[in-house]
Formats: sequence, structure tokens, C-alpha cells
Amino acid sequence: MRDAIEDLRTLAKSQFEAGNLVAAGTIMAGLYFLDRQPETAVQAAVCLRNANCKAAANSVIDATISLDELEQSPHLIEAGICKLAINDADAAERLFARAQSADASAISLHWLGVAQRRQMRQSEAIRAFESALALDPALNGAKLELAGCFEELKDYERAAALYEDLKHTPALSTFACNRLGLCLVKSGRLDELARLLESDLYWRSLSTHYAVVSSLLWALKLAIEPRHEDVLKAIHACAGGGQKGLADAVLLTLLNLSDASPLRARYARSFAANRFFEAGEALARRYAWARIERRLKPIAFSADPDSLQRICAALERREPFSLIRLGDGEGNFLAPTFEASDPCLDDLCGRIIANWFGADGLDAGGAKALRTGLADAIDGADLLGIPNLARLAYERTNDLRGYWGVYFAALYVLDTLRRQQLVSAVIHQRLFNNESFLHALSRADGINTITCHPEFGPKLRAKLGVARGEDLVVPGEQGVPALSGETKRGRHYPDAFERTLAEIDAFASGDVVLVGAGLCGKIYVDRAKRKGCVALDVGAIVDYLVGVNSRSIFETPQFRNKHPQL
Repeated sequence: MRDAIEDLRTLAKSQFEAGNLVAAGTIMAGLYFLDRQPETAVQAAVCLRNANCKAAANSVIDATISLDELEQSPHLIEAGICKLAINDADAAERLFARAQSADASAISLHWLGVAQRRQMRQSEAIRAFESALALDPALNGAKLELAGCFEELKDYERAAALYEDLKHTPALSTFACNRLGLCLVKSGRLDELARLLESDLYWRSLSTHYAVVSSLLWALKLAIEPRHEDVLKAIHACAGGGQKGLADAVLLTLLNLSDASPLRARYARSFAANRFFEAGEALARRYAWARIERRLKPIAFSADPDSLQRICAALERREPFSLIRLGDGEGNFLAPTFEASDPCLDDLCGRIIANWFGADGLDAGGAKALRTGLADAIDGADLLGIPNLARLAYERTNDLRGYWGVYFAALYVLDTLRRQQLVSAVIHQRLFNNESFLHALSRADGINTITCHPEFGPKLRAKLGVARGEDLVVPGEQGVPALSGETKRGRHYPDAFERTLAEIDAFASGDVVLVGAGLCGKIYVDRAKRKGCVALDVGAIVDYLVGVNSRSIFETPQFRNKHPQL
């Protein structure tokens, strides 16, 4: 038996040294049942986990734990790491707690904090990480985890201080610089962000695509010139521009460079044979900034007070009326009508469809039908909200999909505009803190809602003292993290869509219909107007009113101070 054990141990060692981790781990797992040594099982688990065989590694550990043989802290820690690898943070925490009892080391406290953080118990995790650092101030892993806890608690100042320290560690500088920048952005410390981007250390740390993306976007936000040589070098190190987010950021940067800049050709070479990038670069030449600027400048947008007065008048008269708003999503959806089969526009359109309906939520026939319905809704609107030049200028330094979305939303309307009155697309944000609007709404015979929030209608009617109304509940946007899974259940199109259209037909003429339902919502508004209702596209402000911050602006103190929730 002893010879057999030694032979297996030798074989496992040779497989390990040859890089065959699965074979080494499998042999060690079999060997454990012969020698019954806990370290044998732990070594097997390490090999299998490092070979990404997480379930197999966990099975080996379970065989050991079931015999209650693990007593040494390193063995317990490895067992806990295997549990984390299969997302069993509760079991991992118990193992790390046993390790900490056996040996109150910085490492055991660190891993205990990791398990607690995975369970969103940041306060306990912070205590564990701080205790670990008290024992070992140089434990950078605990510093990273601690900074992550502070970020999750929105304590960006304390997180930034830790990242500031960690950025000087070569192995961590890329990640630490990136997170530091994010914390500075979220806390509004743009002067400090500018100083970060002026440092040699920052640009030397570029080694991943996400760091390049952040660098380019922050440079645009701050209106400063990025260090293009370092950026180009980093793109090359990232194996070219394969990542879509990287291509987005570079294309957005090119939108802000002159046509004569030699950098355009150099960036293009970094993305050679990338159809998305090539199409995006050509798109920028065909649809130049000057083209949309020239079209938008002469447009006399109705002032919001005038538009609010018109909405209030429609509510008082109880006559058919519709407010439709177009943003970057609708613009991305309409963009292929300008350029059929364009790789860039098709990709951007696909992204917004996935955001609305999920990865497989809309086929070509559905897209065609909804595009026709959206066109009819725009054509039939009384008041049409579209992006203005200020919104286009913002997106030009913020997000590629956002930029082309607002560009084509505005261009589509300008090409098809008939009798509609134009207003800012963000007029919906000013409705529910406007006393005249709320007063007119309170006089309605019935207020109906179409949203993913069943509580919105009852709360609003109770606040306004309106007794009657129906609430049609549809699935929310699948790609919005702030919306709960409960609000996203079911298929919006065609299931909920067809059902909702039929239910709208039962609304009483003269009723109010408030809609916040993405792309389909525009069509619901048009259908409700055709049934004689006053139909208003109020969009994502519904999320905010019921306490869901689905847009970054909803989290700002300036917005919250001006807009009470229900």
C-alpha cells in the first residue's frame, strides 16, 4: 500500500509540473482515499480549482469536511475558497470563521471579510478587513476589498484614499488608478480627476481595455487631451481593438478630433479589419456634427412653461392629446431607417433592443412592426419631445450609443416634422413637481397608468384624490439593473404588448393615461389618444416617483431636492 501511495504521489507531482492540473488534481483526489491526509485533499482541490474545475474541487473538499478532519487554518481557508468559487458564501464564512478561531491571522480575517462582503454585509466585512490590516498593514488584498466595501456604501472619499495608496503598487496600479478615477467622478471631485490624468504614473499604468476606455472618456469629460501615444501603446498591448467598449471610446474620441488629425489614421490602424469600427468611422464622416447643428439651430423649441400650459389645457378639456418623447433609445432604434445594414448602427440598435426586451426578445418581424408603430406615434403626436443641441453635445463626450441615438432621434423628427410642436425631451421630469399640472390632473375623471410598477397608479390617485383608474402592468426594461426581477417578468413583446393594446381600447374617452413603458410605451400613448384619451409619455420619472433610481440623475441631491416622490 505504501508503495502504491508513493507511486501515485510521484505521478501527481509529474502531472503538476507538466501543467496538467486536472490530471494532477484527479490523482490527488484518489490518493486522499488511500492516505486519508487532509493536506492531500486540499492539494487536490487547489489543482482542480486552478484548472477552473470548481465543482470537482468543491466535491473533494466536501469529502474532507464531512469527516470533520480539517483543523489547520490553511486547510480551512482553501476549503472556504472552494466554497466561494461555487458562490456558497455562507458555507465559506463558516469555514473562514473556523480558520480564524484556529489561528487569528490576517489572512483568515481577510477571507472572512470576503465572505461577508459577498453576502452584502459590508459593515461586518469592514471590521474584518480593518482587523486584518491591523495585524498586517501591507496586506493589499484586504485594502482592495475594504475599498470595495466603501464604494458599495457610497463612501467614495474613504475608498479613494485606499486606492490612492494602492496605485503605487505596480501589480495593482491599473486597477487602483481606474477605481480611484471612478470614485473621484462619483464624488464630483473633477479637479482631482484632472490631476490624476496629468500624472505620469497614471498613463504608465494603462494595461487593460477598461483602463483605456475610462481614460478616453474622462479626458472627453474634462476637455483635456489624452496621452495618445500611451493610449495607442495600450491598445496594441490589449491585442488591438477587439473589445467593443474600447472601439466605442475611440470612436467617440475621433468624433471630437478634426478630420485632418493624423491620429485618426493611427487609431484606424489599431482597429484594422474591425467592421464595427470601420463603419463607425465612416458614419462620422457622413453624419457630421455640423449637419445636425445646422438643422437644429433654427428650430424654435417651445418653452417648457408654454408646453406645460398646453398639457394642462388638454387635461381640462378632456380632448384627445398625446405627448411623445424621443431619446437615445428611440434614435438608435430608428437609425437603421437612414442606413440599412450598417454594421455600426445595427450593433447599436441591437444593444438598445436587448436593453428593452432582453437578448432574444425581438425578432426582425417584431422590430419592423414596432418601428412602424413608433413612426405612427411620432406622426400623430401633438407635443413632441426631442433631444436638443445641449444633449447632443453632452453625449458627444459621454457615450457612443447615446450620441448616435440622440443624433438620429433629432434627425428623424426634423426629416418628418409636420404639425407637431417641439419641446425638450426631458419635459417629463418637470411634470410632477408642477402645481398647475398636478391640479389639472386631480380634476380628471379617471387616471390610468401603463408601467412596470403596479403601485404607481394607486399611490398617485390617492395623492390627487382621484377615485377611478386602471393600472396596466407590463414588463420593465430588461437591461436596467435598478429594476427588480419582479418588474421584468414575462415577455413585453408580443405577449404583454398585444394584451395591453386590447385593454387600452376599454379606456373611457377623456380619461388620462400616463405611460412609462420604453419603446412600446410610445405606441401605447398613440393608441390611447386614438381612443379619445389625454395620453402622456412620462417615461422613467415613474421609476423615481416610486423610489427606484433607474437613471443616474435621480441620485443627485439637486434633482431629489426639486422632485418629491410619491
